Amino acid sequence: MYRRLDLAPKSPFHDIEGFVGRVRAAHTGITDAGVNQVVKRALDGYNPRHSGRVVHLYGADIMTADLSSIPAWDLITPEEQRRIAEHPMDTGERIDPENVKVSQLELARRLDRRNVNRSVLISPRGLSRSYVWRLSSAWVQEVTDDDYALILSVQGNTRIFRDPDIHGPYTDARSYDAPPTATYITKDQGDVDALMRELTRRPQWSGANTGTD
Repeated sequence: MYRRLDLAPKSPFHDIEGFVGRVRAAHTGITDAGVNQVVKRALDGYNPRHSGRVVHLYGADIMTADLSSIPAWDLITPEEQRRIAEHPMDTGERIDPENVKVSQLELARRLDRRNVNRSVLISPRGLSRSYVWRLSSAWVQEVTDDDYALILSVQGNTRIFRDPDIHGPYTDARSYDAPPTATYITKDQGDVDALMRELTRRPQWSGANTGTD
């Protein structure tokens, strides 16, 4: 059995009221300016769909001598195809079972790929097949039931992937579509200027060098 997952990067603006409510509940007494800063930070990791974006997840099917037999092979970018091919299947350093997360991160980023076993690219661990989300795949992949559960069990993945058969078509939320997180009433221009000073971020310095001994 297969289920569908689409690439659906989740912005705070998809449910801004709920997001702000969770922020206020987690940080008792937070100011409106503080809430705005949290929203800005949440947006730092938000990367919506665009024509150049490609998301790869590699499964156990990469452990084959005939890489072209992988169902998703034609969707994998040429750079990633070369990267996979450079890792040997039968030799090379493998993930330390006593420290899987750190070991995998370190090995997968090594430049001497011919000394690192290809299995380090399988992520999340236990994924059976490889999947690629990109414009040419309509941002959707059919995944096995086990892979579906595994992908969504990884922390943070529910903000990237979702089931379109449950949630419906993906719609990217834009900042100007979102309701304001706070409303301010000012009496005059002086109040406006004071409010802008309060909400505008300013550069911070931890020290200065005067150039004297």
